[in-house]
Amino acid sequence: MRELLGEALRLGIRIHLAHLDEVEEGLLGFYDHDDSAIYVEIGLTRAERHEVIAHELGHAKYCHTCDSEVGERQANAFAASILVNPEVYARAEAISYDLDFIAEELDVTRQVVIDYQRYCLERIGNVTYVKPKMGAGQWIARHAHA
Repeated sequence: MRELLGEALRLGIRIHLAHLDEVEEGLLGFYDHDDSAIYVEIGLTRAERHEVIAHELGHAKYCHTCDSEVGERQANAFAASILVNPEVYARAEAISYDLDFIAEELDVTRQVVIDYQRYCLERIGNVTYVKPKMGAGQWIARHAHA
């Protein structure tokens, strides 16, 4: 949560817990660009709350002011990258590929694990790179599989 709060502070975003069902049924959270605030449903679990906050911080970071498929992908990728520690992920995946197991080990939701695998990992042969870029040595983490 510290990293989330630090990112919110850097972006000048306030975080509010509220009963959002009164606003819209099933609403888990939203980013209000004009108010520089994120509103999160108060009844969420810790992992769900962190996922929503990280996702909405992604919208704030990329200055999204309306819904779009690209914006949702960016926010999901940002949330996964900020919530998942690559070393802890690698240790969990070395034990089991089960998404629920990995999510529990990382204290995140299953969806965060799916998004992390989809947007943050690149598997080449028996090596997994985290957030790879162009050129040798341009990645956040690297893990070789046996």
